Formats: sequence, structure tokens, C-alpha cells
Amino acid sequence: MEPAAAADREGVARVAESGRARLRAILTYLLICLMWSSSGTIVRSMTVADNWQINAMRTGAAGVAIGLWLAFVHRGALWRRLRAVHPRALLAIFLSFAAGTNLFVYALQHTTVANTACLGATSPFWAMLLAWWRLGERPSRRTLLAACLALLGAATMVGEGLAVGGAGWRGDLAALGLALAFAFQLVNLRAFPREQLVPAFALAGLATAGLVLLFRGGLFELPARDLALGLLLGLVQMAVPTILMIWTARWLTAVEIALLSLLDTVLNPFWVFLWIGERPSSLALSGGVVIVAAVVFAVARRPGPTGPGSS
Repeated sequence: MEPAAAADREGVARVAESGRARLRAILTYLLICLMWSSSGTIVRSMTVADNWQINAMRTGAAGVAIGLWLAFVHRGALWRRLRAVHPRALLAIFLSFAAGTNLFVYALQHTTVANTACLGATSPFWAMLLAWWRLGERPSRRTLLAACLALLGAATMVGEGLAVGGAGWRGDLAALGLALAFAFQLVNLRAFPREQLVPAFALAGLATAGLVLLFRGGLFELPARDLALGLLLGLVQMAVPTILMIWTARWLTAVEIALLSLLDTVLNPFWVFLWIGERPSSLALSGGVVIVAAVVFAVARRPGPTGPGSS
């Protein structure tokens, strides 16, 4: 009986450690959402820079910062790490990264922060479909219900002020495209190993910034305030969250990550209201409460043997 008892104890210890790792991943993702939620306030605080210039600063600063972090961690092995990135991983991350960041800033400049956040909140549904198709991650009933609840909250938030057909319809369409790009990115976080993804994000950031600068340029004509805010956006809102997000993908499914990301939907308009004065509607506030409830419902479950490849 002793070997069986030892095996049981080992199994309990593994489940407990898995639960602790999952909790750390959830707390880390809350920190990520807090950093992400600074984007609306930072972009709204710029005075001259257009969406292309903002993206060049944002992606370029993020690419440099992630590259420096890789150089510090891997030191002499950095070039080998970069060469080891699978072309498919690089292409997938580049496409989702470039599309997502450009659509995000365009949406912020052509519709309200609340609309951008709310339409971006449809990402759990796209992530659920993509993860089911590509990774075989079948969503649990709890996750499916939480996703439906989150969509209801997003619809409530945006119901009063959605600008489709009005002046902001281009921004709203860009925000919907952002949700698709983010879902694609989340599925790729699960599809490729961490060693492939961090260098891929660094290269994608530098490539995106280089292409934008090639076609737009004019960065050195911007005021120092805009340049500083652009660098801050790349570091706080993209580089650090990207590194942390890649780690959390080991313990959370694509749909769970998308659901946790919805906290940004609530926080982003709140900071903009607090610092800029862009007031959300009463329906937006009600929808925010529903979204927070959906996130809590999705993650507040008894920890099981989750880990790499689990759903």
C-alpha cells in the first residue's frame, strides 16, 4: 500500500502546484490588464501624432524593449534564439501583431474608447472558435456561459452609443477587426512554445515599426511630449504585458485569457473618464459590471490538473 499512498500524495501535490500556478497566472493577467488599460489615456493625451506615428513608436519601443530583455536573459545565445524562431510562428505573430496594433490605435482615434473596448470584448467568441478548430480546446460549459455573459455585457455597454452608420463607423469596424486579430494572437500563444514566441514578438514589433516609418515617417517632427508618451505606450502597454502574457498562456486556455482580457474593457474607459473626462454612459457602466461578473465566473473554479495543453 505504501507505493500507492506515495503515488496518491504525488498526485495531490501536482494538482496543488497546478492550482497555485494557475492562480499566479490569473493574478499576473490582472496586472497585464491594468497595464493595458493605460492605452486610451495615453493616446488621448497626445496632441499631434497620428495613428501611424503612434503605432511606429508603440511597436518600435516594444520591439526594442523585448529585444533588450532577450539579450539580458540569453546573452551570447540571442542570435541562436532568433534564428531558431519557426517561420510560421514569426508570420503568425507578425500578422496578428501588425494588424492588431494598427487597428487598435485607428479605432481609438475614430470612435470612443468605450466603443473600442466593447467591440474588442467579442474576442472570447473568436478565440473560442479558433482554439476549438486549431487546438482542439473544447470550451467547458462554464467557459461558454461566461463568454455569453461577457458578450451580453459588451452589448449593454455599447448599445447606447454604438456609432455604426454614423461618424465613427470606421473606428467601430476597426475595433471589431482588433477583436479578431487578438483572438488569432491568443491561439498562437498556445500553438507555439515560449522560446519561439518572445523572439517572434520582438522581431514583429521592429518589422511593424520599420514598415510604418517607411510609409509615414515624420517622428522627429513630433513634440517631445508625444514622443515620450509613445515610448511609454510601447513599454508599459505592450512590451511588459507581452512578456508576461506569453508565460500565462502555459496555464490558461485561449478563451480564459480572452475573458480575463475583458477587464481592460472596463478599466480603459474608466481611466479615460478619470483623467480626460470622456464620460461613459449609464449602460456602459452596467455592462462593465456584467463583464466583471463574467470574468469572475470564468476563473473562479476549483483548480484541476491544468497545464500545458490542457483546456
